[in-house]
Amino acid sequence: MPAFRGCTMADSQAVRSFEYRAMLRIVGELGELPADPIERRTHALRSLCRLLGGAAGFFAETKIEAGCYRIIAPASVGLESLPPGHLDAYFRGELPLDPCGTVMEGLPDERAAAATRREIVPDDVWYRHAHYATTRGNFGLDDAVYARLDDRRSGRVFGMCVIRAVGDRPFGARQREILRLFNGAAAPLYRLSAGDGPDPLAGLSPRLRSVAECFLRGLTIKETAAELGLSPATVMSYSKPLYRALGVRSRPEMLAKLLPAGEGRRG
Repeated sequence: MPAFRGCTMADSQAVRSFEYRAMLRIVGELGELPADPIERRTHALRSLCRLLGGAAGFFAETKIEAGCYRIIAPASVGLESLPPGHLDAYFRGELPLDPCGTVMEGLPDERAAAATRREIVPDDVWYRHAHYATTRGNFGLDDAVYARLDDRRSGRVFGMCVIRAVGDRPFGARQREILRLFNGAAAPLYRLSAGDGPDPLAGLSPRLRSVAECFLRGLTIKETAAELGLSPATVMSYSKPLYRALGVRSRPEMLAKLLPAGEGRRG
């Protein structure tokens, strides 16, 4: 990840305990929703807007092909202020693109990279940019915090941003860290695209699914316990019913069944 400009010391507060609890609650809610990518991504955006103090949000698969920036299967919330057809024109490349999105797209492989707008594009460039004039400022939207997610299973790249209204305080380091942590836990739940086939974890209880997703990310028993707020013994107690539900007998067998051949694994 490039050396973005840092936020001020006033913004560098640690993530608070109630924010961790809120993140875990949202991840649990996503796991209980049907395995529909747009429904899950929309719910994630709406919940993150409440948690981070955003007015709007955007989430889509992104791709650069033949020098053109493509936006695929977008989900959005809070963009009702944009005139009819504006988003469609933006998706077709008829309007200036968000410069922060193109910078995030150009990053090397990052599983859950996040950055504030001020870390990517300084104020003097942002407020003169054609994207701000055509799509943000004119319609009451301004600062944002961005995330890029790389799905190693499908090779897809996803972009997300949460946007604040004009006049609101810019996002800081704490909000960026919340977005990074949240996506690290939630990404397996909302990365599924319509063409990916059935969800291999469909039918698991929310708790078993959370444990399975941690295992698939390569987390150890202790790391999974810390992330889910459980004891290692409790995580171990979930292993047997999890393996039984997936039709396997061990963690290596589960990874071999659910991860593509050759994907790097830990533990």
